Amino acid sequence: MASLIVAYSARALVQAAARAGEPVHVIDWFADEDTRALAVTCHVVPPGKAGSGFARVALDGALSELAGRFDKIVYGAGIEGRPALLARLERAGRVFGNPLSVLKLTKDPAALSDLLTRIGANHPEISFNRPDTSGWLSKRVGGSGGGHVTWADEGSGRAGHYYQRAVAGTGMSVLFAADGAKAVVLGFSEQWTSPSRTSPFRYGGCAGPIDLDDAIAAALASLCGRLTAEAGLVGLNGLDCLITPDGDITVIEINPRPGAAIDLLDDLNLWQIHINAISGQLPPYPVRPSRTKRAACVLYADQPLIVPSGFAWPDWTADRTVAGQAIAKAAPICTVFAEADLVSHSRELLEKRTRSLYKRLTDGDAVPLVLSNDTSHTDPSVAV
Repeated sequence: MASLIVAYSARALVQAAARAGEPVHVIDWFADEDTRALAVTCHVVPPGKAGSGFARVALDGALSELAGRFDKIVYGAGIEGRPALLARLERAGRVFGNPLSVLKLTKDPAALSDLLTRIGANHPEISFNRPDTSGWLSKRVGGSGGGHVTWADEGSGRAGHYYQRAVAGTGMSVLFAADGAKAVVLGFSEQWTSPSRTSPFRYGGCAGPIDLDDAIAAALASLCGRLTAEAGLVGLNGLDCLITPDGDITVIEINPRPGAAIDLLDDLNLWQIHINAISGQLPPYPVRPSRTKRAACVLYADQPLIVPSGFAWPDWTADRTVAGQAIAKAAPICTVFAEADLVSHSRELLEKRTRSLYKRLTDGDAVPLVLSNDTSHTDPSVAV
């Protein structure tokens, strides 16, 4: 029987499942061209209130329509901001992912801060009262993708947000598999932002696998193990952190589900690793990903567009907007990939490809859209 994938943008998980030979049904926001091509069925469920999670009535309708057609549910980004949605998935079938208790522990800022303190991990100071000094960030509780993050001194405080002290360092992410007690690191990647006027920390892209100093790699592996044992993490998870030139590690957040880094490690059978880890079977240590370095970034629209029928997407793109669909300003158009022998070379090629593709889109291959927001590609902070 098939599996059901539920995520803001399910394409990466769908591809991982396809590589493992697993048929899938999909619930996501976009139903992009390549997602539709790989899935048995694809259901668009729009965001809920405030542009987060999924609209509950529409989600319930999709789950009801798919009842009896899947034997397991795997979720990606889009659930952690509204944990009650996970309870709905758990009522619909067996969920292969972190349970509700773990989701609440890792995505509640106060609970996560306490957890990190218990295991001796460095983490930024947080506050639920707007700080009077500069150097603080405002974040939405359970938010992902970076689009919800702003400087705390820009605008008034918002409901459902908290404050985190800004810290210095290079953005790094660790993809690891966990069985509730132990963890195995699958790869390290670097991340960067793609700032917009209203979203200065919007997710831009990632590259890897990167090679780290042995001491830093060992420290991160130990940290993932302690987090797993303390929180009971299972399946694929991501750890976002900042690393200083001196090797100091600051934990920014835990993503208790598969994230963007699965696009970088597609030579590993990540779908099966996820399923096996939840069943208590971890891959052998250490896992050795390919030596090929891969970079991926989100291409955002600087102006409203419509992708015309017959638009020729390069084979180094994914999350391809369906022809005729409107794309709002600042919304994602697609994901762009590049591979090379070094991470720096893959990022250079990525930048060239992104510029050339956007030029095609804005020089007439795509149709400009005037004053329209009627689109499923409306959220400028797609979760990763």
